[in-house]
Order: sequence, then C-alpha cells, then structure tokens
Amino acid sequence: MPMRHSLPTLPLAVFLLTGASFHSATAATVVGPYFQNFEGYATGVTSTDFTENNDAGYLIATDGGDQVLRGRVASASYIAAGVNVAGSAGKDFSVTTQAKLFELNTGTGSTNLNLSLAAAGTTSNFNGSEYRFTFDFLDGDIDVSRNGVTQTFTTTGGSTGLLRTVGTSYTMSLSGVYSSPTSVMLTMSITDGTTTFTGTFQDNTALSGEHFGYRIGRNGTSATIGTYLDDFDLNVIPEPSAVALLAGSMGLLAFRRSRR
Repeated sequence: MPMRHSLPTLPLAVFLLTGASFHSATAATVVGPYFQNFEGYATGVTSTDFTENNDAGYLIATDGGDQVLRGRVASASYIAAGVNVAGSAGKDFSVTTQAKLFELNTGTGSTNLNLSLAAAGTTSNFNGSEYRFTFDFLDGDIDVSRNGVTQTFTTTGGSTGLLRTVGTSYTMSLSGVYSSPTSVMLTMSITDGTTTFTGTFQDNTALSGEHFGYRIGRNGTSATIGTYLDDFDLNVIPEPSAVALLAGSMGLLAFRRSRR
C-alpha cells in the first residue's frame, strides 16, 4: 500500500464578512442524513434532488458501469448544483464525495480550473454566502472560502503532492462542528488515494445555511474542466439537547412498556 502523507495544519485567520452578491435559487428539499449515488436515473438527465445553476452543465452519465453526476463547464465562469437539507441550519455536519477528473483544458489565460465542495449556503447558487472547500487542478492550490473570501492552505503550485491529471480520482470531505451559533470549526480533507491533505479553519462568524453541493469553476479562453461526481454523503447531527430529549423520550417509552 502506498504511503499517505499529511501536511501539518496551518494556523488560519478568521475571515471577514463581505458584500458578495448572489442570485436566488431554490433547491429541492430533502431531510438529512442524505445520500445520493445517482443510480436509477437515465443517462443524459439531471438529478431531481440537486438544483443546477448558471448552466446546464450537470447530467447523469456512466463511468465504468456506475451512474455518476457529470459536471462540465466550458463557457460559464462556474456551474453549481446543490441540495436543500431541511433542518440543517446551525447543525454539525459532515459531507463527503467522490470525484474523478475526466477533462482538463487550460486554454489561454486560465488562472483557475477547480472543484469545490460547498456547505452551509443560503442558496444552491454557491456564489455568495457559503463555505467552499476547493481544489484547483491548474496550480494545485487548496483553500477554503467563506462568502467568497479565501484562505489558501498552499500556494506553492501543488506542494501537497496531489495528482492533477485526467483519470485521477479523489475523495473530498468537509465537516463543521458548532460550539455556538456564531462559532464553527471546519475540517477538510482531500486524497488521491496516495497523498492526503487536511486542514482546519475556525470561523467565529459562523454560517448556517441549509444548502450543500458542488461548484466547478474556470476562466480563460477555451478552457474546460469536467469531473464525474459520485456518492454525495451528508450527515447532519442534531443539537445535543435534541439528542438528549430523544433519548429521554425513548427511555420513558421503555419504562411505560415495562410497567404494563
């Protein structure tokens, strides 16, 4: 088994709010925990749970016999697809997905060709108020952004050692633990199966939106990026008080049954 390398966690500054704008969009509403492997859809259609924005760039496709969500951007600056998870606002969450790069064309004048895992957004458009954990296939940068303000973990042209070649598969994950309504610790991870990069970010002006999903971005002339996306796995963890209330209710029910 190849050795997996982790970079040390870097101290990160708290991001500031910005006035970034976004377009309203409504995503299909589901209840977490939520898992989507895109099986059962006909190829060439869209997934009903995810709402697409900006471009018809997400379609169901097959990869090695598996049903996947195919995301390709060639003209718009970015495309987004998100799902609205009811009851997730301000709750601890973890989201994981599988991605496989199937097309990468830098074109002319490109400065970014990237894939983001988005969380806690106010809309599924993912161009304003959300967290984005992003891997840039052009220069290897890995960063997290909040409201469009970016904290870069590495700026040395792929010093993480992650592969950036067509055909490479990745596992990306992003989790958030709220210590209060205004404070959340984000933990993110990405691996290509050989090398793993992890990082953390403490945000003391926490976001609490209910939209989770994908964002693929690009710029430059004739630049394209395409990824297969699969196994979108989202867990939303109830507040401790809710868990305690549920446990108490179950205990009371068991007690009543034992008295019968």
